[in-house]
Amino acid sequence: MKKTKLFQILNHFSIHELNRLDKFVRSPYFNRNPIWIKFYQHLLEAIKKKNDKLLDKPTIWKNLFGDEPYEDKKFRKLTNDLLQLVMNFMSVEHHQHAPLERAKDLLTHIRDRDITPLYNSSIKVSQRLAERHYFRNADFFYYRFYMDKTIFEMRNSLDKRLVQSNSEETGLGQIMAHLDYFYLAEKLKYYSIILTWGKMYRREENILFMDEIIQYVRENDFITVPSIALYYYIILLLREPENESNYFKYKELLSRYLDLFPEEEQKELYEHLINFSIRRLNSGSKPFLFESFENYKLGLENEFLYVKGKLSPFLFKNIVTIGLRLKEFDWVDSFIKNYADRLPPEIRNSAISYNMANLHFYKTNYDQVLTLLQEVEIEDLYYNLGAKTLLMATYYETEEWDVLESFLHSFRVYLNRHKHLPTDRKKAYSKLLIYTRKLARIIGRDKPALIALYEELKDDGFPSKNWVINKIKERLGVDFPDYNSANATMEKTTK
Repeated sequence: MKKTKLFQILNHFSIHELNRLDKFVRSPYFNRNPIWIKFYQHLLEAIKKKNDKLLDKPTIWKNLFGDEPYEDKKFRKLTNDLLQLVMNFMSVEHHQHAPLERAKDLLTHIRDRDITPLYNSSIKVSQRLAERHYFRNADFFYYRFYMDKTIFEMRNSLDKRLVQSNSEETGLGQIMAHLDYFYLAEKLKYYSIILTWGKMYRREENILFMDEIIQYVRENDFITVPSIALYYYIILLLREPENESNYFKYKELLSRYLDLFPEEEQKELYEHLINFSIRRLNSGSKPFLFESFENYKLGLENEFLYVKGKLSPFLFKNIVTIGLRLKEFDWVDSFIKNYADRLPPEIRNSAISYNMANLHFYKTNYDQVLTLLQEVEIEDLYYNLGAKTLLMATYYETEEWDVLESFLHSFRVYLNRHKHLPTDRKKAYSKLLIYTRKLARIIGRDKPALIALYEELKDDGFPSKNWVINKIKERLGVDFPDYNSANATMEKTTK
């Protein structure tokens, strides 16, 4: 029984929802079959008591039909019938929390039944609901279009000549405007998804009118229409990855309009802000180190970064890394402790140890780093790479040259053995090992050798590049031409 769709859906419900479903199943308006009530009561008891024995098919059958011989076909039909009733409940529940949908459906019903005494009152109710509706996403304009269209049809059926003679009464301009807003907003939204998933879509020219729509929005003022303005700027963020002015305009619009969207869409809109700042950070734009940090903090405060209430361990690691680069040590320490319970339980302890080790590395508490890394037991390849990189750097900082040499060899073996590591990442980490070995073998402040190493690696890309360059600087005791710290480790912490 536990593997059936019926049980899986019921098990997904909260106690409050299960109790509301109980009332629904008992209602003679929705259910006239008493056996469904008895069946649901049995399942409800099993879920509330967490008693798996009650979920055996023979046990359920005996409770429902007594000594009647078990029939699997009959039991499966009963299960499917109750499932359909549960799905009806889900539809009704959704409808109860969607006032514009209810108003739209009511108008449609009144129009189709031609209940003229209710025309005026139902029109007023729908218009009042639309005016009070807070969200201004694309769905809002769809419902406004549909309601206005239905109202037009109702009024037109009452007195076609009156409506046609009074342009204000037709509402056709408003109908067309709402339809256009819905179309433009949805077109821009789904095009932004296609751009985000660019690798999956090679032939953008097949998307009808996209260039014309973007040009039209650019040439007309849609700043006051949130769902059009925001998705237009998202497209600019994706199509013009180096144009930072689009980011700041989008950020300003997002702060102005974010509350006008449902919660899930708010998260999606905010992700574009974070993703652009991280892309600019990884491409070398210094201001976006702070921008990314602030975006992550706001995302945490508004709970935009959680997936089913949890933080991705890789996102957790990225947030720590950015905070450390900004030397926000107290904030990072507080973040690790206060948000640890948001990590998945199976990886929580090791993730905490790793990120605390990273914090202590930045604070040059190398003994603490070595102790904490011993507690890291994470099967994930990318977390392991981060831990090994941190251990390698710690051996260098503590001048454990023999240990470092041996570790570089074992790190190389580790890279070669992992066939699932993408080739470009394997090459990048191999470069890190090569440059670290060369740096470790340079004796003292051998200026020509250190400068030669810097020239060799300065245009190369690899994890922890900034750390290697800083070690060269320290050896020479002089400053090099400014190197952007954003290239240091974010790439390896992003998955």
